[in-house]
Amino acid sequence: MAEVPEDEVFYGCGDYWENEDSVDPTGDTAQYSAGIFKMNGDGRVKWYLTLSGTNPTTGMGKQDRCYGLSVNTQSGFITALM
Repeated sequence: MAEVPEDEVFYGCGDYWENEDSVDPTGDTAQYSAGIFKMNGDGRVKWYLTLSGTNPTTGMGKQDRCYGLSVNTQSGFITALM
């Protein structure tokens, strides 16, 4: 989560384990979709973005996970660690 106090908003990210019946959540067959959102201080979601693509090392699809993000308040850019 990254908070922007001047704008009274915060950004968050996470992921969803799509095939939770998979035995190994960290293995090559686990499928994830990452999500990033912007929310007002009163709980209203301004936007939500889902990211999912192919893992370049295994060729498997749907292996995007979001581990953290930051916001540059001067430029307005969001950086996500996927």
